[in-house]
Amino acid sequence: MGASATNSLNELWVALAEKAYAQLAESGWSRDADSTDSYGAIEGGWMTDTIKQVTGLTTSDRQASSMTKQELIDVVNSNKLLTAGFVGIGSTLESTYKVVDNHAYTITGYNASTDTFFLRNPWATNHVSLTWEQLLTLKTYIQWSNA
Repeated sequence: MGASATNSLNELWVALAEKAYAQLAESGWSRDADSTDSYGAIEGGWMTDTIKQVTGLTTSDRQASSMTKQELIDVVNSNKLLTAGFVGIGSTLESTYKVVDNHAYTITGYNASTDTFFLRNPWATNHVSLTWEQLLTLKTYIQWSNA
């Protein structure tokens, strides 16, 4: 939920859904029940699993290097649930591109005039816009719903 759960502009159902998902994970429904802190139970893992568990939809995933820029633009324009994650990029790339390592973002748009993809941080801070080349440099994992 990040630091902005108390922001009056947020929709309550999102926080409630996250809390319910965390409690189910803590109980072992979706993950090993090895966390006593319910939010800790949903740390880590792949967004394909989360998309399947929350929505019931099938998913696809690719590393950015195994797809084309146009393929990613097409997925963005399809209005499917779309995420980007960075794993093991290290502090230098984290600092350079202002992204969080071992963290997932949603890709919510592509701006043709700036040639950048908008990545929304679920913590509600530090959203970023990255070019295709930057996504490749970050060895980005792209995961999306098939419907």
